[in-house]
Amino acid sequence: MSASHPDLRGRGLYRTIVISHTRVDPESAEALLDQAEESFAAWPSQRALKFRDVVHFIAVSEFLATHSNSSWIHSDMGREVASQIPGNL
Repeated sequence: MSASHPDLRGRGLYRTIVISHTRVDPESAEALLDQAEESFAAWPSQRALKFRDVVHFIAVSEFLATHSNSSWIHSDMGREVASQIPGNL
């Protein structure tokens, strides 16, 4: 995506990726980025949103949405997903 849009960086690039992946409108993509930022980049101290945060938020959200009625989920899904996302994203 960054090769197709070399002028985009950071949040603008993340928004474009979210729109492409989830097929949502720009406002919904921005809301998703806000949620990812609130979940991962605002606590315990404020920092810039990273692509890793966005991937993590989408992966857990999509998993939980498709398995919400599953009583077998007894794990910290956030920790499980984070273990699979490279730290340098």
